[in-house]
Parts: sequence; structure tokens; C-alpha cells
Amino acid sequence: MEGIRPVIRGAGRETASDSPDGRQPLDSTQSRPRRLAIDIAKTARATVVTLSGELDVVCADAFKRRFGDAIADEPSHVVLDLRPLTFLDSTGLALLLRVNEMARDEEFALWVVSCEDDPPAKIFRLTGTNKILPLVDRAPDLGVH
Repeated sequence: MEGIRPVIRGAGRETASDSPDGRQPLDSTQSRPRRLAIDIAKTARATVVTLSGELDVVCADAFKRRFGDAIADEPSHVVLDLRPLTFLDSTGLALLLRVNEMARDEEFALWVVSCEDDPPAKIFRLTGTNKILPLVDRAPDLGVH
């Protein structure tokens, strides 16, 4: 992620399958469940990145690429909504910590949305990162629906 700031090619969803390169099979009868879905919504006041599925080592490159796209226009407010995540491993946690560092370095306000009983929140409590990440239980009202 560091030093790489790709140009936005369009908002929307990117998914990563079980294959290491993240490509989806062409034959829909052989398709696998999505490991990670990344939705990006933008307004004049904020960029909201919603993650659903699993944020792990298999999906790390897809996350880096799409998050880089999401902040390429240097938003002043970023909301990272993790409530739909079902799994978070150590690589995913490291990615979130890096996003927090980027917020400080690039001077954008960051909110990480996670409810107390969702899978990421449990990992945050176990690792102590709940004291590091800017966690909130609901997204701030920044004009994003």
C-alpha cells in the first residue's frame, strides 16, 4: 500500500475468490463463495469503504488495491465499515493498523465501524487494538447513505 496510489477506475465492488490471484471462475456453475466484497460509496464529505466476508491473507492484495483506489482523491473523512465481516486474521488486522497509520500520515479523519459482538471486535479486544484503532459502533453522519 505504501507509495502506491492507483487512479480510481470506478466505484463499486471487488471480490476475491478462493484462488490465490483473486480471479473468479468463468463458469458460473463452478463459482465459489466470495471471500471478500469491498463496496465504496463517496459523497462530497466522505468516502465509506464497507467490507463483507473475510479479510485475510488471501484477500490482502485486493483490499490494498481497492482501498488505494478509494483514497486516491485524498478524502478528508474515511469510514471503514467492518460490521459485515465474518472473519479477520492477523494479516487483515495488520492491514487495518496500516490504514490507521495512513490516516495519521495523510491527515484524513478515520472511523472504523465495528459492533461489540461482531467477529472483528472480538479480535480487537483480544489483541488490544481496540485501544489503537478509532472504533465506533455506528458510522458518523457524513451524508453517506
